[in-house]
Amino acid sequence: MTVISRWYSAKGQRTQDNRDVFAYVRKPDDALYIISDCVNSKAQSGLMDAALCSKVIETFKETASDPIEQLLSELSQCQAEYRRLYPVAAVSYLIARIRTNSPVQTLHAGDCRLGFT
Repeated sequence: MTVISRWYSAKGQRTQDNRDVFAYVRKPDDALYIISDCVNSKAQSGLMDAALCSKVIETFKETASDPIEQLLSELSQCQAEYRRLYPVAAVSYLIARIRTNSPVQTLHAGDCRLGFT
């Protein structure tokens, strides 16, 4: 499976830096990408961002059957736990799964978006 991807990231108008994160994991005929953007003005957003990305990647790597079904079942529990651990943090994300001979599956929360050129 060959995937050619390009991602763009831009600093917000009210921030001095850009803390967007891009991570991916690949299996022979399956790949998962996550792009996330923490809200710099909200305390602990970077910690929440790192925890979310790690959880998504690890769940995908460790699940043998359908990793997306497992990820979706755990994601709401994760988000509830992260809201408790980081009550004022905020993170936007986009998760994309690409499999050989299958439509691309996406899930997003916030202002991360996917497009094709």
